[in-house]
Amino acid sequence: MKTQNPTCEFKVILPDQSSHPDTVTVDHVVNCGGRTDLKEFDSNVEFQWNKTTNEWELSYFGSR
Repeated sequence: MKTQNPTCEFKVILPDQSSHPDTVTVDHVVNCGGRTDLKEFDSNVEFQWNKTTNEWELSYFGSR
């Protein structure tokens, strides 16, 4: 991704979790010069809450 566009970076901002969801999905985690709508770099990430460790775990990373 950076070889095609050096302004691109991954940026994951988790939404509010005060409702204690089991899963959190974040769309458009690739930011290229402030834009998140570039289809060739569009990615999503999903986190699953692990009740044993009380931590978020990455359960999916890719494009849908």
